[in-house]
Amino acid sequence: IVLIPNWDKPKKFKEVMAEEKCQFGANGGFYAKNNYPIGLVISNNKTLNSGQNNKLFNGFVSDQGISFEPPVMASWAIQTGPMLWTENLPIKINTTNDKSARRGVALTTIDNKLYFVIFYNPRAEVLGPYLNDMPGILDKLGKLEQLEIISAINLDGGGASAFYDGKTFLEESDPVGTILCAK
Repeated sequence: IVLIPNWDKPKKFKEVMAEEKCQFGANGGFYAKNNYPIGLVISNNKTLNSGQNNKLFNGFVSDQGISFEPPVMASWAIQTGPMLWTENLPIKINTTNDKSARRGVALTTIDNKLYFVIFYNPRAEVLGPYLNDMPGILDKLGKLEQLEIISAINLDGGGASAFYDGKTFLEESDPVGTILCAK
């Protein structure tokens, strides 16, 4: 997996997937109104944006896994959130302005695999579950797919989310600032 910065001169997600020859892909973390990332971004062993204390963006996903703590010596990492699951248990989420939106999630399993999944309404692709409901949805997914989830974290969702599973593209309507590409 490589993390591709896409905020200076943003390209369409589908274009990056083709140019970088990604077998799979997902959007990364959140951005401020100036299209600059919120929190830590490491790509190709270089820190491009520093981390910050943030109650909502309270976790990190990297080549070292998912945690509340910033990774040390990561080749790629993003700060995002909120954390949805830790130490094999769901975390109760109680946001006040929760809305239906497409939700990207990174999760790790007991067998040390990192998965990127997306949840959306097939009739209105930028809509999907409420953030507060995500821990329960992940619990159902784990039981259905027989996955023992160790940790999970929310990625940017709604219009700034994008996903490619090798066959199907879910394209963004807003620019995607970082792209996670599996080669």
